[in-house]
Amino acid sequence: MCLNQTCAYVWKHCNGKTEASSFISLLNQEFKVKVDEEFIFLTLDTLAKADLLENYEPRKTDIVTRRKAILNYA
Repeated sequence: MCLNQTCAYVWKHCNGKTEASSFISLLNQEFKVKVDEEFIFLTLDTLAKADLLENYEPRKTDIVTRRKAILNYA
């Protein structure tokens, strides 16, 4: 799996204690992009499905597709 910059940044800062709101602030500061909680959970779900996170269960609901996320934030 190849991670994009934002996904790699979230993975780098995953410590099991970081709240979604903190990830939002970190991404806004680092990349000057506006993301919301759904984007963060989509990223975490992607990382978990790739077995890159411990003790995280991907959400079972299909809230946002990658395509929809990209269209919303492009």
